[in-house]
Amino acid sequence: MPELLKQIADLPVRLRLLDLLGEQKAKELQASLTDILRGDVSNATALLDSQNCTILDDIQ
Repeated sequence: MPELLKQIADLPVRLRLLDLLGEQKAKELQASLTDILRGDVSNATALLDSQNCTILDDIQ
């Protein structure tokens, strides 16, 4: 996931500059991935397995 976070680091800015939709969604994805990587990552399974989790769908 750290590599994915690097790949999408400038995505919100690029979407905004191109006047495309999705800037907020990209920011939310970055925040979610950062939360998972924060600390010892012990909560990653619970977050990713949650019914409210959209991370896997957002990545695609």
